[in-house]
Order: sequence, then C-alpha cells, then structure tokens
Amino acid sequence: MRGRHAAITENNMRASLLQRCLVAVGLTLSSALTHAAAIEQVSYETLSGLESIGFESMTCADGNPPQADGCSLEGIFRIGNAQFSEHFEGQTVGANGFFDTLSTPASQWLTLEPGEEGKNLFVQDDGAGVVMGGVGVLGSDGGIPLDDAAGEGAISMLFDGDQSQIGLKFYGGSAGGKVFLAFFRFDGSLIGDVITLQDVGSGNGFGFARERGVKDIAGFSIWNEDTGGVSFAGLLHDVTGDRDGTGTVPEPTGLLLVAVALLGAARATRRR
Repeated sequence: MRGRHAAITENNMRASLLQRCLVAVGLTLSSALTHAAAIEQVSYETLSGLESIGFESMTCADGNPPQADGCSLEGIFRIGNAQFSEHFEGQTVGANGFFDTLSTPASQWLTLEPGEEGKNLFVQDDGAGVVMGGVGVLGSDGGIPLDDAAGEGAISMLFDGDQSQIGLKFYGGSAGGKVFLAFFRFDGSLIGDVITLQDVGSGNGFGFARERGVKDIAGFSIWNEDTGGVSFAGLLHDVTGDRDGTGTVPEPTGLLLVAVALLGAARATRRR
C-alpha cells in the first residue's frame, strides 16, 4: 500500500508540475500574442525595397486628368495591388463638424464600401503631383469637391495581400491638425489601437511596421481633424502577392504546440 501511495503521490506531483509549466507557457503565449498586436511607427527612410503606389494614372469621370481644383470620384478604385474607397463594410461614417469620422472595427471579411454620392473620394493635381483624399461632409458641387470638403473626408484602402510594412506620404495639413489611422486584419479586427498623428505637414513620410514582421495588415482607414485638409500623395507596401490567409506569428505558434504537448503529458500522468 505504501508503494502504491508513494507512486500516486509522485504522479500527482508530476501532474502538478506539468500544470504549472502549462500555465507559464500560457501566460507567455498570451503576452506574445498581445505583443504581436501592435503597430510600430518607424522612420519612413528605413522602409526600403518596397512597392510604391501613386495616383498619376487617375482620371476624372469625364476621362480627363484632374486639375488644381480636383474632381470627385464615385465607387471603388483599383491602383496596383490595392483598392480604394471611403470606408469598410461595418464601419459607421459620422460627422465632426466638416470632418468625417469612422468607427472601428470593420465587419468580416474586410470589404470596401463607397461613400454617398459626392462625398466619396477626390483626386487633385496641384502642379507638383496627383494626390487622393476623402471628401468631407459638405460634399461636391458639379463633380468638384467644395473647399471645406476636399481632404476633410475619410479614405480606406484594401490590399490584395497581407502586409507587414506601410509607408504613407501626406499632402496638406496645418499646424495643430490631427490624422487618425486604423489598421485592420482581413477578418475585420483592429490591429492594436487607432494611431493619432499630429502636424503631418505636406510631403512628409510616415512609416509603420508590424512587430516581428507579422504579415497581417489587410487594409487601413484614414480620417482627420485638420482644417487644412489631408490627402496622401502615395504609399509603400512590402507584399505584392495575393492574400494567403496565414498571418504567421512563428514564436506564439511554437509556444502553442508546446502547451498542447504539456497538456497531453499532464493528462497521461493523471491516468497512471
């Protein structure tokens, strides 16, 4: 009896130890996954070898290139490896004075939706290059965005493939203005928190990267509170292929396999 009792006690101790290890792995896994959820702001100049998207090929509804006063665009537009429109399905478009606001997160699966007629997007050529932005609450008149609407609206972008790095170059902006960015996975979930940029300035570049190079940025939305209006002159991204749905996070995945193995070992020990 003593031998059997000693064996049972030893097995229970082993099971307890395995369970403690399992808890530790679980906490580490949780921490790693939380850590992986962040978007880091990095120097635009550190983004190298990425694909670029510009708006020089965009035309107005009449087929002519945009002029200095701009022209409004209706619907969803494809440029390179991405599509553009006002917002994603599931987002609520609201108003804060002349400015659009957007809710987060979006619905599954990430799908672009255009804004109301005259309040979707616009393109403009100020002589230095073609820029694209959102048309705000006041809308357009005769296909031309009003002065207090051009750049006051929201704009969203959906990539063909999941990204790990994004570079944005803004146009417009004024002192004290704010720009809000929300990055999404393809399942519509928000990655990290909404990022707030202040005083973006015209022509300045901003870089963003997923921690540990996780490729799961499917798209993003931009809106602002800047009386100068904010558009963007181009962007960089690092993945040109179609979405594979992996969104790989190697370290947490490995920890999960260890956790499963420990759980199995703990159960086997208890049966003895």
